[in-house]
Amino acid sequence: MTRVFDKLGDALAGEKITIEAENITNIRVNSRTSRHRGQFGVMRGNAYAVIDIPYRYVLEKKSGKSKRRRH
Repeated sequence: MTRVFDKLGDALAGEKITIEAENITNIRVNSRTSRHRGQFGVMRGNAYAVIDIPYRYVLEKKSGKSKRRRH
C-alpha cells in the first residue's frame, strides 16, 4: 500500500516528481546555485504529487552500491 502524506506541512523530495491539479498558479523561476534554476508554484483543487525518481543516494543506499573507492 502506498503511503499518502495529507497533513499540513508534509513534504516530498526527489529527482523527479509528477504533479496533477485542477489549477496551478504562481509559477516563478528562482535561482538555486550558480547557473541552476528551479521553479516554484502552487497547486490547488485535488492536488496530487508522486515521486517518479527518488534521489540517487537513496537508490544507491538500498542497492548496497557505494561510490567510494577502497585502496
